[in-house]
Amino acid sequence: DMAEWNSMRWIDNDTRLVMGPGVRLGDLDKYMLEKHKFLPHGECGWVCAGGHCQTGGFSVDLPRSFGFFIDYIDEITIITPPKDNAADTMPPIITVKQPKKGVTTPENDEMWFALVGGSPGNFGVVVRMVVRPISDAPYLDARTRVGAYPFDEEAYQFCLETMQTFQSDEDMPADYNFSISVVQGEMNESSGTNNLDLQMAKYHKEVYGRRFARFPCPLILVMATWANLKGTAEPYESCTKAQAFFAAIDEMEKRVYASQSLL
Repeated sequence: DMAEWNSMRWIDNDTRLVMGPGVRLGDLDKYMLEKHKFLPHGECGWVCAGGHCQTGGFSVDLPRSFGFFIDYIDEITIITPPKDNAADTMPPIITVKQPKKGVTTPENDEMWFALVGGSPGNFGVVVRMVVRPISDAPYLDARTRVGAYPFDEEAYQFCLETMQTFQSDEDMPADYNFSISVVQGEMNESSGTNNLDLQMAKYHKEVYGRRFARFPCPLILVMATWANLKGTAEPYESCTKAQAFFAAIDEMEKRVYASQSLL
C-alpha cells in the first residue's frame, strides 16, 4: 500500500515536480494550479500517479491534444526484486529515465518502456517520479463542453452522428477532442452488477478510496474540448472552426433533448 507516499515538491526553479506514487491525480492538479501549471492525465481524480504512470497515463474522456501523462515523466525510481534469494541482499533501487531521441541506452530504455507500457507492479515498486508540468499561460482560451443525457438509442445515435462528422473532417486540427461514454445507473447487487469495483468498495473500503459515482439512470456522457494549441496567436473569438465545433454540439444537444421531450 503506497497511499502514504504522497509528497510533492517543486525543483529546478519550479519547472519540474518530484512526487510519490501515492499522489492522487486530483491532489496533483490542485498542487500544480498554484503555479498555473497542468499535465494531461486521466479523468478520475482518485487514481494515484504511481499506477497511472505504468499504464500509459491517458484519459478516456479528457483531451489528448497535449499527449499522455507518460510523455511528461522525466524519471521513475523503482525498487526491484533482489537478484537472488539471500535474505541479507538489499533490493536494487533503480532510477529509469525517459529515453532521449537519438540516444540509446538499452538497459535504461527497455526498463522505461516496460514500466510505462505494462501494468502496475510488474517490474518493481515505484517510489518516486519526476515530471515536467506545462504552463497554462499560452492556453487560457481553451474550453470544454460537458453534457449528460438520459440514455436511449435515438439520442445515442444523434451523438454518434456528430462524432462521425468530426471524424470525417481530415483537416481537423489536434486541438479538437470529442468523446462519448455510456454509463449505467447505480451499481449494486440488486441491479445485477457485482463486479470487482463493487467488491472492493464493499469489502476493502480502507484502500478503495471514494465510492464510485452514482447515477440516477443510464447516461450518455459527452465531452468536447478545444485545446487552443496555438495559444494567443489564435483566440477563440477569431477561430471560426472552434466556434463551428461547439455550434455543432449545440445542435446535437437540441436533437437529443427534442427526442426525449426535454425541450
